[in-house]
Amino acid sequence: MTGPHARGLGGRLLGGSALTLASSLLSRGIALVQSVVVARALDPRQIGVFAIVTYVLGLVAAFADLGLPTAAAKLLSEAQGGRGPLRQVVTTLAVAMLGVAGLAGLVLLAAAAPLAAFYAEPSLAGLFRLGAPLLVLSLLGALAAGMLQGLGRITRLAVAGVVKGLVALAGIVLLVRPLGLAGVLVASIVAELVMWLFVAGPLGRAAGPRTDRAARAPAGAVLRRGVHVAVPVFLTGLLVWGSALFVRSYVAAGLGWADVGYFQLADALARVLLILPAAVAVPLVPLVSESTAAGGAGAAELARLSLRATLLAVLPAALFLYVAARPLVVLAYGAAYAGAGPIAALLVLAAFFQALGVIASSTLVGAGRAWAWLWIQSAGYALLGLLTVGLVPVLGLAGLGMAHIAAAALALVLGLWYLARRLDVRLDAVGALAPVGVLGWLAAWGLELAGSAGIVAGLALAGGVAALEWRGLSREEASWVRAAARRVGLR
Repeated sequence: MTGPHARGLGGRLLGGSALTLASSLLSRGIALVQSVVVARALDPRQIGVFAIVTYVLGLVAAFADLGLPTAAAKLLSEAQGGRGPLRQVVTTLAVAMLGVAGLAGLVLLAAAAPLAAFYAEPSLAGLFRLGAPLLVLSLLGALAAGMLQGLGRITRLAVAGVVKGLVALAGIVLLVRPLGLAGVLVASIVAELVMWLFVAGPLGRAAGPRTDRAARAPAGAVLRRGVHVAVPVFLTGLLVWGSALFVRSYVAAGLGWADVGYFQLADALARVLLILPAAVAVPLVPLVSESTAAGGAGAAELARLSLRATLLAVLPAALFLYVAARPLVVLAYGAAYAGAGPIAALLVLAAFFQALGVIASSTLVGAGRAWAWLWIQSAGYALLGLLTVGLVPVLGLAGLGMAHIAAAALALVLGLWYLARRLDVRLDAVGALAPVGVLGWLAAWGLELAGSAGIVAGLALAGGVAALEWRGLSREEASWVRAAARRVGLR
């Protein structure tokens, strides 16, 4: 980093990231246990059906949230200096979200039967109806999380995520066998209620006391500013959830529900790699926004640091998961899901590219360049759709994995190009790790071709790459790593 201001921003970034990383590790671990419990209680076909429920809910939520959680994070981070406008942002966005969430729930209730008929799966109707209250609560919870992020209440947000996961896990353990898929939804509803109650009090206190009318910003002005910030994020959400639902629907029609189940569990395993970038993104968006609003040059250095830290951490983990994917799937989910092993390895490589893409997207959102990321994402998802239609009928799930790799790689390349050209982000620190990365992936593919892939081989490869990375750290980076480790309780 260059200069004391940049170093201060870097320290705040890594401090906030350490907290959210600890929370993310716990939350992802809990989510994996949830998926294991559900998979062992049900069969691949039921997992495939539930995947459709999940992504229909996600797509409706993407329509309904209007990008308001991201807008809340950005607007509140900008309004930290004035208590009156701060409260007005909170109340205006909360009322808006309550209205659209209620409307979305009613729409899903009305569409439950037609959707079940479209998928030719009668059980979906009841699941969609049960998902309607879950949709409303999850939208409100997402807004609360965005507000806490903008207010800098990272610790509270991290703890709330862990509490939500634990409550959901307990409910799933108790309800999945007697109620099946409905039990998973009921457990999720209870978890959302607990999470919302957990954050509501601190959020109200953080917004400050009521101010007189003269000090308040007009609600219309807040909404206009929120819409301006949220529209590209809203459209990006539609792309993400819409493409995910399209892929799963296409696989269900062409290959069957069981293959959707295999893909769903493989995707869940691969997304472990997104823990670190998701943790970094929580403090990164408001810090980049703050730096950009202040007219400083810290945003470029924050992006550079975040990209390098993400690559350092994700590369060994990606190599391990790639080499060990097949035995890990059987170990976690059981022999009935062995068919998910091959595509899991391919999705790990796609997630490796996506992890760096998360940092690029968070930087662009924080810098007010969300429209740029929307166009980049559009290119990636267009390629995903074309390759899915072209490869799945020929190669099955392997073709789907290849499509995800190509789409993620394209989005990452375009994102890095934009950061370098438009925001003056230097990629030299990332490029310095390229030889280690190339060597690691060549070794992983060599192990696979030789038939030597497995958990032990994956651990050995990941350990060797991590050792090479550690030798290349600067003193400042090594001190940050030690400080972050102490922050999360490691020594």
